[in-house]
Amino acid sequence: MSTFDQSPISFLKQNLKSILIAIVALAVLIGGFIVIQITLTPADSYKALDTMVRTANPTTGKLDSPVQLLYLYDYICPACQSNGENMANLEKDYGDKIKITYKHFITHPGPGDRAAQAAQGVNIVAGPAKFFEFSNALIKVTPNYPAGVPQSNLEELVKGVGVDVAKFRVAQNSLEAEKNVKIDQKDIKGATLPISKYPAKDNPTGTKPGSTPTLVILKDGKYTDSWWSGVLPVETVKQRIDEVIIAK
Repeated sequence: MSTFDQSPISFLKQNLKSILIAIVALAVLIGGFIVIQITLTPADSYKALDTMVRTANPTTGKLDSPVQLLYLYDYICPACQSNGENMANLEKDYGDKIKITYKHFITHPGPGDRAAQAAQGVNIVAGPAKFFEFSNALIKVTPNYPAGVPQSNLEELVKGVGVDVAKFRVAQNSLEAEKNVKIDQKDIKGATLPISKYPAKDNPTGTKPGSTPTLVILKDGKYTDSWWSGVLPVETVKQRIDEVIIAK
């Protein structure tokens, strides 16, 4: 009698072992696929709050601080250039109090990408400390080059902060540097922030970073409603940071 002549119950009884083996094999296959996906996918999914702070994002200050200042910027942005000294002061004054993380928010495609990749190149080769030295130097000279700082000048800055120029060139043009800048753009585009207690006049209920620079204060790994775009006096920024530090 062929399998086509059997009743479903009879077929199941005669082939139960084979069916169970097939089910187990399928379960193992699916389980293996899930494990591979977990391995290949960053633990900080794009939908999670903490995706805005990745290992590729240079960080300074008290690394285990529950309070964190997230700085979204573009080297070519004139407002970011004028805010460079403020950020250097914040890094110095809050070094043992909060964590400060930089994230590229490209609003000037082309020269903005190239500058960000240069900074990422320094970070890849020499780590966050040299990144911040280079970044502070770069933001100071960028106003002299509206189309972006030439490569030769970038390399002079790299040399000036004590980073190997040959290694920098390789890292600057690496897929890793390019990927890190692109991931920042995806993170920022996908972020949803609380409605700010310091809203922009033209978008008072906005929940997306819309311009550079944008500063976001996080506490215990979560966004607070203390975020804003634009340049403020450094004392005002300190006041806002201090309010979050002392808040229960």
